[in-house]
Order: sequence, then C-alpha cells, then structure tokens
Amino acid sequence: MENAQEHPTAEFLVWIATSDKDGHKLFDPAPQSAFAIVCRKRDWSLVGSQTSNGSAAASDYNARALVIAANIALQRMPAGASIHIITDQDWFSGMLNDSRSERMKRNYMRPNLKSKYSYENEWRQLDLTANERGLKLSSSRPITEAEKREMAEVKEAASQCARNIGRPHSDWDI
Repeated sequence: MENAQEHPTAEFLVWIATSDKDGHKLFDPAPQSAFAIVCRKRDWSLVGSQTSNGSAAASDYNARALVIAANIALQRMPAGASIHIITDQDWFSGMLNDSRSERMKRNYMRPNLKSKYSYENEWRQLDLTANERGLKLSSSRPITEAEKREMAEVKEAASQCARNIGRPHSDWDI
C-alpha cells in the first residue's frame, strides 16, 4: 500500500463515513444514520475498525453521526497521538481543522457569531476527548488512490449498517 505522504506528521489515519437508512430526505421527521470507522497506522497496518451497533441507529442525521464516530475513534487513540481523519465531507474536515481553542473560546458559536454549532454537545465532547488525551488532529478528503479505495470500502460498510437499522439480526443484509 502507498504511504500517505500528504499527511507527513500523522501517526494514524482514520477513515469515517456515515449513511442514512432511507437516503437523505430533507426534514425527515425520524432520520436514522449509521457509521463506519477504519483506523490504520502510517505503514497501513490495521489498528481497528468499528461500525455502529447492529440494528440500532447510531444517530439521527449523518452530520451528528460523523461527530459521534470521530469521538469514538479518538477515545481509542493513544494519548499524544497525531491523527489525520479522512472523510468525504468537506464541512466536517474544515471544522476538524479549525482551532479547538477558538471553538471553545467562542462557546461553540459559528465564526460569524450568529448561531451555535449544530450538535454543539457532540462537538464539546469531541474537543474534550482530544484535549484530555493531548491529540493532534487534522483532516481532509482522501488524496491518494489507496486512501480513495479505503474510503469507498468504509462508505460501503456504513451503507450496509444503515440498511440494517431496525431489522432483526437474522434478516441483516450483509
């Protein structure tokens, strides 16, 4: 596998993807989302992977599920680690690349100071985890062909989890 030279200081690469059960429907009164995470060391050796739990939804909307999944991944990283999170969601990468201290100083108000962050409590928990564990974070879309292939597999795992929300284990689509 290729090394991710684009992320030279990252010790760990973490792919995160989400999917919702019935496809995104604007203003869905009861959305349900699932997530998938894969973590590798710089040499591409697998550290671990996780998907949302069984037939239960991980979250309501995909955006919230991304923050929850990132926090789960960070909780499993060694203290002081440098982590690069790979996602196909530019808004999420942008927020992860923003200064945690600035986010906290603004009390989780958006930079324009006109509204609070969506899923403020989840962002607070993510920042608390990263700060307590001394983690250094960066994020981007997949860059190399190997990263893109891994992202496609993680997205498929998230989709598979989403299809099984609300279904008994014996009826899972795997």
